[in-house]
Amino acid sequence: MSKTNTGKQQLREVLEQDPDHPVEIALRKAKTLGQLERLAGIETQQDRAAFWLQFASLRNRASVAGKAELKRIIRNKARSDDYQATLPPERKRQYG
Repeated sequence: MSKTNTGKQQLREVLEQDPDHPVEIALRKAKTLGQLERLAGIETQQDRAAFWLQFASLRNRASVAGKAELKRIIRNKARSDDYQATLPPERKRQYG
């Protein structure tokens, strides 16, 4: 079995075990990469740059790989007792 299939299988097992877990709910509610970054604890521009730099060589697949890694980080953080997977309120964009 390839690593990709193993990762997909692990994800499927997590979802089958508890799809109502607060982390899984927060992951489903996250609509943007920025929201996933905040759930993963990536808040500053320097943190974002360091995170995404590791995927630079993937070009068109960088966002897919980055999104999977963000979800992995979030799920790992959820194993700690003090982590709360809640999305911060969406920021209103100001135009003009």
